[in-house]
Amino acid sequence: MQKVTDNAKKAIYKNVEIRAGNIEKRISLDGNTVDVVISNCIIKLKSNKVNAFKENYRILKPNAIGKMIILGLVTYKEIGPNSINSYKWCIYIDGALTKENYIKNMKEDGFTSFDILDEKFIFRDGNATTTTTGEQ
Repeated sequence: MQKVTDNAKKAIYKNVEIRAGNIEKRISLDGNTVDVVISNCIIKLKSNKVNAFKENYRILKPNAIGKMIILGLVTYKEIGPNSINSYKWCIYIDGALTKENYIKNMKEDGFTSFDILDEKFIFRDGNATTTTTGEQ
């Protein structure tokens, strides 16, 4: 958190506020108040991704004014709960969603439009995955 705050100050951003919060439960912000949420490879680590999307949607300004930018790992095949490996969860593989499930979850939580800004294909343990940067 300190590094991000320091970098924002160095870049002379005057309208940036860095906060930590629990995106599965409640972020300590009022609803409909945030312009941009940046999620950098964190949603795939959450066991309750639906709540994570709902909480981000809750704090964003309404009517597509608020934006959520996600840098995340997307997989072609999700891992079932009985097959999860804690090491692979921590390196992001087992917790990743398919692109279709990311979009499905976000739509269910109120997000209405999606743009994939960039995709890079990588292989790990013989499995194809995609690093995706997207914006709602």
